[in-house]
Amino acid sequence: MEQFGLLRLLALLIVASLLAAAVIFSVQNAAPVALQFLIFRSVSLPVGVALGFAVALGIVVTALVQSFWSLLSSSATDDRAGFEASFEEDDF
Repeated sequence: MEQFGLLRLLALLIVASLLAAAVIFSVQNAAPVALQFLIFRSVSLPVGVALGFAVALGIVVTALVQSFWSLLSSSATDDRAGFEASFEEDDF
């Protein structure tokens, strides 16, 4: 039980330190930047805002991938269980 608390504290410290580093980076780089990808160019935004958009997009994409992955793995498990249940001992 104590290990769970220590792991939770460690995870909290890691997240807090990453957040602090992102805040310090954003404050020190307050000049507007324009992002360019292939032929697309964004409006000039402060680095902190661009970083916030990138983190938010990463969170959304990760949540979507995890939900699709869990749907696929649960349906594969259900199919496998149904396949194994179709074989009875009398068949052999």
